Amino acid sequence: MERFPIGNNKDSEIGSSRIAAGESADDPIAGTLEALDRRLETIRKEQLAKNRSMLRALSSEQLREVERVTAAITGKVFREVANELKHSAAQGNAKRLSETVSLMLGLA
Repeated sequence: MERFPIGNNKDSEIGSSRIAAGESADDPIAGTLEALDRRLETIRKEQLAKNRSMLRALSSEQLREVERVTAAITGKVFREVANELKHSAAQGNAKRLSETVSLMLGLA
């Protein structure tokens, strides 16, 4: 998954590994998690692009740090939602929560 092109930071590839690390194609919440990952990354890129003029004043090292921090934030949000979905799946409520998450975040 391509990230905001600030630098060649390995943290910028977190999104693609978030799903691959623990979700299978037959997992009932995998589709929601994939859509969530794409949505979070879209939001992150949009916000970085909105602030591009401010970011131009930063050094390459500072830009890499911005990239790392924003990727870490989206990763944290992703993990929180993924954990809740997995917990709900274990209790038989994954479909309902997955639909709610999708509706709230416009993932459909």
